[in-house]
Amino acid sequence: MVLFKKKGKQTANNYSTIEIGGKVRPVRFGLRAFQIISKEFVKSKENPTGTDFSEFAFDNIDLIAYAGLKQGAMKENQEVDFSREDVEDWLDSDFTLTTPILKLFIEAFVGSGSKKK
Repeated sequence: MVLFKKKGKQTANNYSTIEIGGKVRPVRFGLRAFQIISKEFVKSKENPTGTDFSEFAFDNIDLIAYAGLKQGAMKENQEVDFSREDVEDWLDSDFTLTTPILKLFIEAFVGSGSKKK
């Protein structure tokens, strides 16, 4: 597993790159990624009303990773040349890839600390 950070550090846009699926891919968690996650989670039979995120659990890591990779590709004007199933396979073959993806997701979701003025 190789995790790169743009210009040596993570940007305020919660952007990074990760080696997954045979190449280095951008990962970004912003509004689009959260929309993808929300839309897919709403479709699930575990959450028929689309309002209960208390059941959103670790078994949704493939969805989180897919959303971040998709938004990263879109932001960099790259082709989205993978599906959610591809991401599942990649994570299944190297589960350690979940750590940097979840870290980036959590930082985007809750913020990465106070901002300097």
